[in-house]
Amino acid sequence: MEFIKPEEGYLDEYLAACRESVDHHVTEWMPVEPERFESWKEHALEMFEMLECGNGLPEGVPRMITYWCVENGAFIGEIQIRPYLSEDEAKLIGHIGYAVRYSRWNQGYGTKLLQWAVEKL
Repeated sequence: MEFIKPEEGYLDEYLAACRESVDHHVTEWMPVEPERFESWKEHALEMFEMLECGNGLPEGVPRMITYWCVENGAFIGEIQIRPYLSEDEAKLIGHIGYAVRYSRWNQGYGTKLLQWAVEKL
């Protein structure tokens, strides 16, 4: 298991995880609706870069650093670290957000993702 910045080689795996959320009615984490994936895919890596550096973000969208957890070529989950929040934003959305793809639930990955993110802060 490793933690990487979003990269092109895992975009299709990311879509597969999004499809799992749709198929299992998981509404807490569905960052891209599968029917919009092809258009999203063209700009995804630029978007993650913009979120990290903070340039050109829409009002109300905080800076965040995204990492993907991958294992044996499979996308496992996503972590967002948000170290630059105001006090109000921290109370509302928190400094760490994470999600595990549906097919990997109840296997200890959520705990591992959160532990890694806390250490990263």
